[in-house]
Amino acid sequence: MAAPLPYRDGAFDDVVAALVLHYLEDWAAPVSELRRVLRPGGRLIVAVNHPIIYKLIHPDADYFAVARWSDEYTFDGQRATLTYWHRPLRAR
Repeated sequence: MAAPLPYRDGAFDDVVAALVLHYLEDWAAPVSELRRVLRPGGRLIVAVNHPIIYKLIHPDADYFAVARWSDEYTFDGQRATLTYWHRPLRAR
């Protein structure tokens, strides 16, 4: 589990989580921590991979199941495996 963010409660008007949550199996604690640092009425702005990507890459997979999947990439000559968590739009 990650450490709490080093900010006071309600420190921000807006919080942005761009292209990070789909790497996490469980979003509950991270989203709670983001909420903690938002002021009342603040905005949480989230961007994740659209879940249809999983179905396009894995056509036989069950779109409605939460699933872990990995893909290999090469960055500047270095091979890396990135692991994602697929969630359908209805999942929490």
